[in-house]
Amino acid sequence: MHAQSAPYRCGMSGRLTLAIETSNPTAAADGTGMSVAIGRSDVAALEPLGEEPVRAGARGRAAGAAAPRPAGGGAGGGDDDLVPAIDRLFARLALRAADLRGGRVAVSVGPGGYTGLRMACAVGKMIAEGCGAACVAAPTALVALAGDRGAAGEKRAVALASKNDTAWVWVEGEPDATRGRVLSAADVPALAAEGVRALIGDAHLPAAVREACAREGVAVRAPLLTAAACLRASASLPDIDPADLVPVYAREPDAVTQWRARARGG
Repeated sequence: MHAQSAPYRCGMSGRLTLAIETSNPTAAADGTGMSVAIGRSDVAALEPLGEEPVRAGARGRAAGAAAPRPAGGGAGGGDDDLVPAIDRLFARLALRAADLRGGRVAVSVGPGGYTGLRMACAVGKMIAEGCGAACVAAPTALVALAGDRGAAGEKRAVALASKNDTAWVWVEGEPDATRGRVLSAADVPALAAEGVRALIGDAHLPAAVREACAREGVAVRAPLLTAAACLRASASLPDIDPADLVPVYAREPDAVTQWRARARGG
């Protein structure tokens, strides 16, 4: 862990946290789930200070940034809006990059889209290294829970990275929110038998899984993946060295799978 200096202070003691959520840019059809947020925390409370949307480009390319840097400076090129969104948020709150020294950069690390996760982690690392902050790896399943407004005591599961007829699913209460299971419609009865009463899944959730949930009495709700939710999820998570901030993938990237297949064929 690299050394940290005195924490950010503004009227009350606390560490400044920058949160980044661009893990699933197509989870909301209009791209409203992509955002950055800033909050201040101490041992007793988390105080949100502001949130800024990341403007969506083609297939969520707003989650990328060609030249990650601390806030303060010109906008990025093309459709890339992650770093410019951080610039706008810092400017609106009259903050400087130096205010992050001793603070944290929390990133929603997945599962999600490959490009969005890679770029969010790269930007988070560079800002943390440049500003003297720690990183926080926030599993996207925990971000989804933090953004959910379900009934108290309701056991939930989170479905992410749907592909073909399956989805990556993590059940609330399991110890590691980065380790899920592959779920198909045939697995939904077992999920219900575990006491799950709600599945948080986006529009990409397979229709067969939705139908099985309806039969088993498992409600399906859309996720609210925002930086504000990432900020809340990060409050109880540990600091890590920026070098250790890496994406969580639900499955091997297609390019790697194809490369392995070609290697075996050769």
